[in-house]
Amino acid sequence: MIDGAERAAGCAIGVDLGGTKIAAAVFDAAGRRRAERRVATPAGHAVEPVLRATADLVLELSAQHGPARALGVGIAGLVDHERGTVESSVILPPWRGVHAAAELERRTGLATFVDNDATAAGWGEYLALGSPDDLDLALVTVGTGIGAALVLGGRIHRGATNTSAELGNTTIDYAQGREHPSGNRGALNTLASGTAIAAAAREAWDRHGWPGTVRAASASTEARAVDLHQVAAAARAGDPHALAAIERGAVALGAGIANLLLLINPGRVSLMGGVLALGEGWLERVRAEARARSFGPNARAVIEPAAAGDWAGARGAAALALERLGAPSEVPS
Repeated sequence: MIDGAERAAGCAIGVDLGGTKIAAAVFDAAGRRRAERRVATPAGHAVEPVLRATADLVLELSAQHGPARALGVGIAGLVDHERGTVESSVILPPWRGVHAAAELERRTGLATFVDNDATAAGWGEYLALGSPDDLDLALVTVGTGIGAALVLGGRIHRGATNTSAELGNTTIDYAQGREHPSGNRGALNTLASGTAIAAAAREAWDRHGWPGTVRAASASTEARAVDLHQVAAAARAGDPHALAAIERGAVALGAGIANLLLLINPGRVSLMGGVLALGEGWLERVRAEARARSFGPNARAVIEPAAAGDWAGARGAAALALERLGAPSEVPS
């Protein structure tokens, strides 16, 4: 009989730490998810509550499954993966300068490695696709914000300063776009993210009147914090302003992906994140716009939801942690 310690010997825990949720899972050496936990990211994103919530998830998984060999954490922001620090984060502003790896290692007792969340997700997606050496892959995350990662020829492409594939900060509407917290105006984040789609719908409803489905969710206009689920529900009910906000976001994302196709020429673009819940119609609009704005062989790239699903980030973070520890990672079963 295999006891917990032996069962966990080749395992790592991966965490996807974002603006709305913290997702953690135990992965074995073949990349199979053995146990999982999710919680909402504490409101305000203050460092101590988020660290505590993350460590609690990891300790719960360790208690359930046995101690893992390493902990990998993908964090929404610019992350120095070698020093284990968060340099800055639009999604998690209080985390600027936090020594995340050291803090989580102290709380969990596990060798801990951190990376950008999209980079971790890109690696997790590459592994889920079977790690083909000849695949040039772009992974695009579309949630609270927009991120991306590149895996080219079987290697993560980080760039000269470890900040490649900052797709959400690329300029799409340079003339009239709204300003992003990064200082850029007309960035893709301000047009196509879940946050941007919800903001566009709310602005239209403020001007033209609120649909009944959203009015019922809050007593006063000032208190109405609109989220993507409400926009999606209003769109299904035929609300023209919700439909227009979703359409504008899809067109902008398609334009951003077209830029990726023209600059990098990946064979596959994998999409993941909460905005994919808008459904197949949204995805088809994104595909059509991306292909219309690229040309020739570039337009033939596969554009599909991530094969690894919502757990790509945690899986990639766990695998990268094992690799940095020098342990075997994602050994075929």
